[in-house]
Amino acid sequence: MSFGFRTEQAGINTVFSQTDYPEESIMLTGDLNIVDVEWIIQYRIMDPKQWLFNVENKTKTIRDISQSVVNQLVGDLGIIDVMGNMRTTIEFEAQKQMNNLFESYGLGINVSAVRLQNIVPPEGRVQDSFEDVNRAIQDMNRLINEGREAYNKEIPKARGEADRLILVAKGYAAERINKAKGDTNRFLSVLREYNRAPSATRTRLYYEMVENVFQGKEPTELVDKNLRPLYIIKEGEQAVVIRFGQVVEVVTAAGLKFKAPFIDNVVRYSKKILSWDGDPRRIPTSENQFIWVDSIARWKIQDPLRFYSAITTMEQAYSRLDDIIESATRTTIARNSLSEAVRNSNSINNIDRKLSGLSLGETSSEKANRLKDIQTMLAIVEPQPEIKKGRRLLSQEMLASARQVTPEFGIELIDIIIRQIRYSDDLTESVYTRMISERKRIAQAYRAYGDGRKKELFGKLENEKRTILSRAYESAESIRGRADAEASHIYASAYNKNINFFEFWRAIKSYQSVLPKFNKTLTTDIDYFRFLYDKTGR
Repeated sequence: MSFGFRTEQAGINTVFSQTDYPEESIMLTGDLNIVDVEWIIQYRIMDPKQWLFNVENKTKTIRDISQSVVNQLVGDLGIIDVMGNMRTTIEFEAQKQMNNLFESYGLGINVSAVRLQNIVPPEGRVQDSFEDVNRAIQDMNRLINEGREAYNKEIPKARGEADRLILVAKGYAAERINKAKGDTNRFLSVLREYNRAPSATRTRLYYEMVENVFQGKEPTELVDKNLRPLYIIKEGEQAVVIRFGQVVEVVTAAGLKFKAPFIDNVVRYSKKILSWDGDPRRIPTSENQFIWVDSIARWKIQDPLRFYSAITTMEQAYSRLDDIIESATRTTIARNSLSEAVRNSNSINNIDRKLSGLSLGETSSEKANRLKDIQTMLAIVEPQPEIKKGRRLLSQEMLASARQVTPEFGIELIDIIIRQIRYSDDLTESVYTRMISERKRIAQAYRAYGDGRKKELFGKLENEKRTILSRAYESAESIRGRADAEASHIYASAYNKNINFFEFWRAIKSYQSVLPKFNKTLTTDIDYFRFLYDKTGR
């Protein structure tokens, strides 16, 4: 499993994807610099039963935990350590911490290897900053020209995209209206025959539907109405039985179960460990520095009765967790410094750094020769402020805060983990400037001016592009809306001629479309199947 890159074709000549994945690879180091880290992990399934039944989203859990662990380890080190002689230590510690977490989840796997790949400052900009100061003027012109080039390239594309949106909307409108006319013409033709011979037409349509539904190769199993008291709870499931709006039974063991016919309803929930993945949030630290904090959590339904009574649906559960975890995250981050959130220990101040261990990543020998001075600078890491808590303890504080609320909903929060911390866009640019200025103070004025002009052009580009596309969107949606309205009118005019026949017609068409796709146990005692046993719609 790879992070920060993807393999398109493995073999003697491996082909890698050209697409970057900064949401995985961009990290903050303990000295508050930015580094781009790519890595892979290898794992084996050791316990198939645990692998199948204990965790709901296995691949996502592996990716989340791997990303969180590597981010945490990188956050304890300076950028020179990550790029240099601490690579092996990171790999060893990452493998150990991942296995400990996966074992605590009962995931049933063993991580056999963690391998760091390319480690460089982001986008190569820091390396470029160590070139000769005379190139600063050329860099300034280059940045301005890049802004102009992007503007001249993107605005015509935006206009073309606007035209495409409107043309697609017109095509949608034509298709929507023509389909409505075709559907209603077919319906009205059959309705005329139905009016002439209602019984014969209904019977013929009914048997044609039955033949269509049951002639497929895939088995369709229906639980007959005589077996309605039976229902199945699968491994990894739990359920509550509802009678007249009240919970009368909580079922946590798998197997064939009984319920009262007609009056009992079974609501199923997962027993597995579930994943919560919120959107990254822009949060100020105690120094009022805005950072993006991306958190993940693992949870499960501990009390189905309380869960049903307080929340009922999974959608509502995720909505409540969004509010609870976001509040805990914001409160904890805002009370602590950036260093407390990024680092987990004070080991950055205790590392015996050796210059020979420095690696510039995937750079050519010519590039390395031009960047000799980077070694001198990166060999010195300024002492960092001592932290009192650290990233892991902050995660525990978030968890403790959230756990004060979740039990009332029948939810057990297993953990809250900071997966990634990134600077806000403005702060990122500031950090880049600082990293560059350590060796290129004279060139900073030129580059800052060029960067400012480029941003201005990109801002102008973004403004015009958004204006063009938003106007096109408005026009396209208006066209779609008018088409939907006309199609609705066509359908209503036709189907209102005989509502009873329309209900029968729509039901058998739905059966023909939906039922052949099923390969599961269904109950016929729902309104949807009212035409399945009786052509009159029992």
